[in-house]
Amino acid sequence: MTTTSGSSAGSGSFDPRPEATDPRDGEEASVGEDAAGLCDQAQDLAENGHLKQAAKLYRKAVAANPRPRVQARALLGLAVVLDQRGDLEAAREAARRALATGDPRFAPRAAHHLALSLEENGEHTEAERVWRRLLDLGGPARRAVAHYGLARQAEGRGDGAAAEEHWEAALSLPPEQEPLGQLHAATVVEAARDLAGRLLERGLPGAAAAAVERGLTVADDPGLRLMRAAAHLEQAIADTDAIVAREQGDLPPPDAATSATAVELLAGLLALRGEPEASA
Repeated sequence: MTTTSGSSAGSGSFDPRPEATDPRDGEEASVGEDAAGLCDQAQDLAENGHLKQAAKLYRKAVAANPRPRVQARALLGLAVVLDQRGDLEAAREAARRALATGDPRFAPRAAHHLALSLEENGEHTEAERVWRRLLDLGGPARRAVAHYGLARQAEGRGDGAAAEEHWEAALSLPPEQEPLGQLHAATVVEAARDLAGRLLERGLPGAAAAAVERGLTVADDPGLRLMRAAAHLEQAIADTDAIVAREQGDLPPPDAATSATAVELLAGLLALRGEPEASA
């Protein structure tokens, strides 16, 4: 998982530095600036692999009880660092606290991070709650991420109707006059690739190819092109197999040249699929 699964797009990245506090806030501003400075230092440490020191500074920033924006940033940074260190339970708790701040910038990112972590740990009930919370918090890109997460959850519990609704929402693009951000584009590509793979497994190559095309409208992704080739291979096998089957069925058989060509082509396609016995 984009990720973009797990590797879902944007789940573990560090955020740009927040806006400066308002100097007119007096003492509160000073506390916020100190905590923001600690976050800056922690981010630099984390990006250079010094996770233990980064976690210490993020905790110090949280303990300073700064304004909500800086508090949310510190908690999210702490969640990411703890996750990278393997302290998953503490990471999730920090992400929950960041989400609880309701900050419009950092709470959606915390929800994204937390939902992925819960999903990877098999805690699907809470993961779905957090994905739904992200629907209410985020802009178009985060909503696409949330719909993709909810589509996976619906697939997991076998709710085909709900899954179809969320797949459609995850793959939908904004109006042409609105820009498509990097996170949104990456989510569409990953969701298209994921959905196409599921459809191929269900024996629906035509629907898989259609899902791939939606992703390719966003980016010329090699994985999507490979998936399209696989879908076309399955469609070709289905078509040639249908021609060969007429020889044994009730429908009028094709002419000898068409039948021979279909058999030869089907043998080659089955070999390409990795089925040498069927090909023979």
